[in-house]
Amino acid sequence: MDGYERDLPTKVKIINTLTDAKFNYVKAVNRVSYLRYLTTSQECTFLETIGTLNYTDVIIPIHKKLFNQYSITFLDERNKKESGLLSTDYFLKNKYLYMSTKGALNYLDAFSSMQDTQKEKNDFEKTWVATNIKDSLYSYDQKYGEELASGTIISLGAGTSEKEIEILKKVIPLCNNKKICYYPLDISFHLLQLSMLKLSHEFQEPDRVEFHPIIADFWDAANYSKKKDLFPENNTTGRVFLLLGNTFGNYREIDLLDQLMQLMELNEVLIVGINILERSDSLEPFKKDSEVNKETELKQQEKLFADYNRPEVIQWLLQPLNYIPWYAGYLQRAKYLKFDFDSSVMKGDDKEKKFITVVPGTIFYAPRINVQPISISSPGSKLNATPSSIRLASTAKYHLSSLIYWFENSYRFGDFYFNVDDSKSEGEGAVLKLIKEKAPKKEEDKVTLAKIQ
Repeated sequence: MDGYERDLPTKVKIINTLTDAKFNYVKAVNRVSYLRYLTTSQECTFLETIGTLNYTDVIIPIHKKLFNQYSITFLDERNKKESGLLSTDYFLKNKYLYMSTKGALNYLDAFSSMQDTQKEKNDFEKTWVATNIKDSLYSYDQKYGEELASGTIISLGAGTSEKEIEILKKVIPLCNNKKICYYPLDISFHLLQLSMLKLSHEFQEPDRVEFHPIIADFWDAANYSKKKDLFPENNTTGRVFLLLGNTFGNYREIDLLDQLMQLMELNEVLIVGINILERSDSLEPFKKDSEVNKETELKQQEKLFADYNRPEVIQWLLQPLNYIPWYAGYLQRAKYLKFDFDSSVMKGDDKEKKFITVVPGTIFYAPRINVQPISISSPGSKLNATPSSIRLASTAKYHLSSLIYWFENSYRFGDFYFNVDDSKSEGEGAVLKLIKEKAPKKEEDKVTLAKIQ
């Protein structure tokens, strides 16, 4: 599997190992669809073999595959020293939380443990998203002057499609004269397999809905789309992109949005679900973190810590470290791991924060562990130190008006930006309807607004 795409057999047994997953797939009943696997063969081989490695087998530092380094990723040489970040400060690449079967199962446990904090947000979100999908799909009919026979819904980071299934149940009756083509895209084969089983059980009318699962991360998908069409062209079917479940809050905003911009055509719709802060101190957008009321922020941080600091969540976040023989031993020794409030919630004065978000007023659950670094040498290379400080992952809560202001006034991708066409919030959840548009011209130069200050 040296290329980006592979056609897989359609009638095979249900599988649960990564090795089989490269060659097998469960076909939804009566669907004309196959799975496209966009991750590279090197990625597959890495995950297949890494669990069997001993320390003496390590030829290249495994941590350089799993982690990004703050000072290398976001700083030039001149600013490394000024940042105060050590060369061994790292953060985990999010996709490795999901890629293995065990990681996917741990995610499902973690997600289930947090259902009590999600129900209210999920209920209002599904209805609002379904209505906006319907309106967006029918807007394409007006654009092209004819009624398109189908509508395409592309869910980025779909997981098991649990939320999307409920949305589809609402969309299909609203679009009674259109066939719905659903593209769930996710990095986890295991989660997509569960997604297809659920979808094929829920929807039995192949002339009304069909499914096209894709295994990829957002970077894979964006790179592939430069070479050929990943999804149907938007002049043959209306396309709506979904980014639900606060997936947006798990990445540095600029990095993620740049990939989504490359996937989308001009005037296409992206519906984003986010977690927000219930703040009474300001309905106006914050321009700087220094404008945030510190007492209010502390209360929000404490609530965020209580919501996420659960055994199931911690188990899921620690899972990728088991791939590295040196850290696997540390995971069995609790005294090396510290998950208290101060080490788990990223605060405004934390040096790493500006490398993860550029949206003022944002708070993060981003647990950090500190371990004794070691040096690994490979033939013909210099010694490489393993990380001593690791942020396992991060998930954000946003100040809604500050995020909307940032979208409309700061983020740019070349000549394009995301216009916030509509939004709705309830409790700690919000959804935004974004449209990719040509950026308005202004007299002052605003190209630098998305850069780290």
